[in-house]
Amino acid sequence: NVDDAARLGGDEFAIIISQLNSEHQATTVANHINHALAQPFLLDREENIVTASIGIAVYPYDGKNIEDLMRNSDIAMYRAKAKSGNQYIFFEESMNAEVIKRATIERELRRAISEQQFILHYQPQVDPKINLIRGVEALVRWNHPEKGLVSPEYFIGIAEDTGLIAEIGHIVLTEACAQYCAWLNQGIALEYVAVNVSVKQFCHPNFLQTIKDLLHGNNMQAHCLEIEITESVMMNDTEVVVNVLHQLKRLGVQLSIDDFGTGYSSMSYLEQLPFDTLKIDMSFVRKIQANGEGGTIAATIAAMAHALNKKVVAEGVETQAQLDFLHKHNCELIQGYFYSRPLPANELTLLCNQRGMITTI
Repeated sequence: NVDDAARLGGDEFAIIISQLNSEHQATTVANHINHALAQPFLLDREENIVTASIGIAVYPYDGKNIEDLMRNSDIAMYRAKAKSGNQYIFFEESMNAEVIKRATIERELRRAISEQQFILHYQPQVDPKINLIRGVEALVRWNHPEKGLVSPEYFIGIAEDTGLIAEIGHIVLTEACAQYCAWLNQGIALEYVAVNVSVKQFCHPNFLQTIKDLLHGNNMQAHCLEIEITESVMMNDTEVVVNVLHQLKRLGVQLSIDDFGTGYSSMSYLEQLPFDTLKIDMSFVRKIQANGEGGTIAATIAAMAHALNKKVVAEGVETQAQLDFLHKHNCELIQGYFYSRPLPANELTLLCNQRGMITTI
């Protein structure tokens, strides 16, 4: 039933079926594709498994020209990806609102980058043994001209899909390093600033040089910068990722795995790669109850990290019970509303002053 199949670019392909008598025929083709891809592929004598996320648009219901059909099948494909992939989804008219919203946000993001509409808030990471702020995590906010301050949940996914995340990430890194050095010059003795780096940003050929330039340009010691990456980075070009990690470590930059336990979670990379810190995802912290129940996963991650000589940061801590549980399991750093929400730089300065974090430089 397939008339044409073509590679559109990257890992995207299009299939045209001209004689379609029913939706069932399209699902048959989609099932055949997934079944064929389910068979292992031998590459360099190693078995590799491939899955497909398939979006289906049907003429004339989902578009009366090739442009609309291509656009709508693409939307349906991304919906399939968002639902964990390896499945097919038909386009629905209700998705049009999402199309318009995404296009609007993308256009506004490009303007936001050119007009520098992004600002940073900083959330303290506190040593619970002595109630001392050791460092801060930089968190981006979009100061939207109409909507006001917008959280990352509104735009980060679209920024990643469109590739704009690399430019936004560069803005965040640049501002975070500059602000950290400004604090040092004010006599505020924070040990480091942590910055979350996206997969695309981390794998960019110029990423390592960007880090070197920022450290040199700010006269900043490498150990004062912590790069946080999610486990999804490890599922990309492993050789490139491993090389960059080791080069960052040789520079002296600290390395942290963000949201640990929610993704890849392979013991092999924890043993082999030079991470300094594991961050327990807030979804596990929130399960900790007043009687200590619900904390099994958080406790297990902490024990594993310590066995591998890694520090532990627990994020999303909001209650005394959560703090007590994590302190009992020797979590070195606590991050969350229990101590402080993310703050603009000037408010973070005031907080550090109040907590007696002034020193002489």
